Parts: sequence; C-alpha cells; structure tokens
Amino acid sequence: MKHSIGISLPAATNTTVFTVPLGYVAELTYLYIYNDTGSAKTVTAYWEHAHNPAHQIKLLSDVSLTSKTIILYDTIDIVFNPGDTLVVNPETGADMSIIVTFDLRKEIFPLTFDGE
Repeated sequence: MKHSIGISLPAATNTTVFTVPLGYVAELTYLYIYNDTGSAKTVTAYWEHAHNPAHQIKLLSDVSLTSKTIILYDTIDIVFNPGDTLVVNPETGADMSIIVTFDLRKEIFPLTFDGE
C-alpha cells in the first residue's frame, strides 16, 4: 500500500520521518525537501538500519539549498527493512519541509546481507 508523509522539519534536530513497522518493508520512491528559509541552508538525510544503528547510510550530507528551492529525487528505489528509519536534519535556523512516498508491503522474513 502506497503512503506519503509530509512534515515540517524542526531545525538542527534529527527527525525520524518514518520507521518501517515489524513484518513490513518500505520501498522509498520519492523524496522532496523544500527550503522555505530566506537564505541558503543545508540538510542531511540518512537511512538507519534497525539491526545496527551505527549503519547510517547518507542520502544527503550537508547539501546546500538556496532560498525557496527544492531537492527532488523521484527516480529512487530504496527498500527499507523492518525497523529501518529515514532521518533528516536541517541546519540551525532552517525552515524546511519534506514529503516522502513509499510502498509499504507485508514481508514475513526480509533478508539482511553480510556487511549491510
């Protein structure tokens, strides 16, 4: 079942956009971040693996967005396993919002590969 989540992001705070429920996988297919601040601000986003929170796979790393502009990934295809999270953190003083779209599917035994 497809879902979209849209939230305003608090500045300088790691915000969990979604956590995949147990028994499901989420296929992330759309990521949109908008900078509504009057100046350029940076944003970081990462995929955190549930089986090891030290596994923080960066999707964005201090990417600068000029005022009133967006980051748009509409051709991505990332599969999050149960308990995995998407975390976003705009810099201090930023006024940003995010929209993500993902397909949530029931999966009894998703696989995890060595080194993941």
